[in-house]
Amino acid sequence: MGADGGAAAEVAVAPATAGSGRARSDGRLTADTTLSYVNFGEQIKQWTNLHALSQTPTYTDYPQSSATRTRYGSAGGTAPVEAISFQGYGHSIPFDEAQAVRFLGLDNANPTPPVPTTTPGTTTPPTSPPPADAGCTASVSLNSWTGGFVATVRVTAGSAGTSGWTVSMNLPAGSSVTNTWNASASGSTGAVRFTNVGFNDRLTPGQATEFGFQGSGSGSGMSPACTATVPSA
Repeated sequence: MGADGGAAAEVAVAPATAGSGRARSDGRLTADTTLSYVNFGEQIKQWTNLHALSQTPTYTDYPQSSATRTRYGSAGGTAPVEAISFQGYGHSIPFDEAQAVRFLGLDNANPTPPVPTTTPGTTTPPTSPPPADAGCTASVSLNSWTGGFVATVRVTAGSAGTSGWTVSMNLPAGSSVTNTWNASASGSTGAVRFTNVGFNDRLTPGQATEFGFQGSGSGSGMSPACTATVPSA
């Protein structure tokens, strides 16, 4: 987080090979005070639209500490669009140059990892743990700046797994939801609910998935509660 409490990003885009048109948004920095992190989603939207791709990531992993990498259109190292964000860093990119070499196709490796059914992640502990016999649990981590915030919510299935889930929480007075991804939002102020979408409804016992939303105002003090539809025997 910068001295002014802002959230920002640094972006570099490059083609992998001549005429390929592949794009990489490299080094999105959540605590950058020079470039706005809020525009991260807009850049992903522009590049996926250019390549006629879905804005839902095909593959997500964590190549190094505090880094989240998403790929669109392909799960492997030759994905048409790739984006990387760094949690808690300023304007300097703490990124391994070997990743850029790999994306440019200069290592002749380009391994294709398996596509996970859901996205693992590292978030802060739940602010208010639900009962032990609940069908799912939810925790929220915040990236805040003056006048706004981005919330990342992690949903973890209980011992029976899920065939659907809903996360409920109360926004602070004066705050509102302005954008949501990987979930369907109901309500934008006060008591709001977020429900699974088609690709992340089914979780095996202990499995997790993440969704996020952007808001205006403050996200401080939000306490998510998760309920799940349990698969029939």
